[in-house]
Formats: sequence, structure tokens, C-alpha cells
Amino acid sequence: MRSESILSGEADQRIAAEAFHPGDFVKEEMGARGWSMETLIEVSQLDRQLLEEVIAGHRSITPIIALGLSRAFGTGRQVWLNLNETWKRAQAAKD
Repeated sequence: MRSESILSGEADQRIAAEAFHPGDFVKEEMGARGWSMETLIEVSQLDRQLLEEVIAGHRSITPIIALGLSRAFGTGRQVWLNLNETWKRAQAAKD
């Protein structure tokens, strides 16, 4: 796991060689920032179960979730929606 934030700089403009579920990015960001789940809940103002489902890769990023994650990580909502769309397209390409 990286010890630096993947969302610093121009992360939303990078071209991914491999797509990952947005929950993987949330998990990495939490680790990079030394955040617990309680901290993420507080700063995102999202429900624990919702966040746990995202992190586990069982829930897609909706506009509401993107808003909470953008609030928590200091990004735009579109970053999270784009990560989700990239993931969905990669999964569809596998089928």
C-alpha cells in the first residue's frame, strides 16, 4: 500500500492502465491519511454501512456518495463518478 495520497495533484486526469473499484481508492486514501472508519464517517457525513459496502466493492458510487467522498478527501465529485464509470466499463469489457 502506498503511504502517499493518490488524490493529490492531477489524479483525475491520469489514464489508468488497470481499473480498480473506487472502494480500493477509498481504502488506500484512508491508509495514506491514517484515518479510521470513524474519521471517514465524520468527515464524509456518510453512513457506516454505505461506506463499508463501497470499500468492500459491493456498492457503486452514486452522486450522493461522490459528494460525501469529495467532502472527505477534498476532491471534486466528478473524480469519484469517473472512477466508478471507469470501473464499470472495465467490468463490462470483461464480459
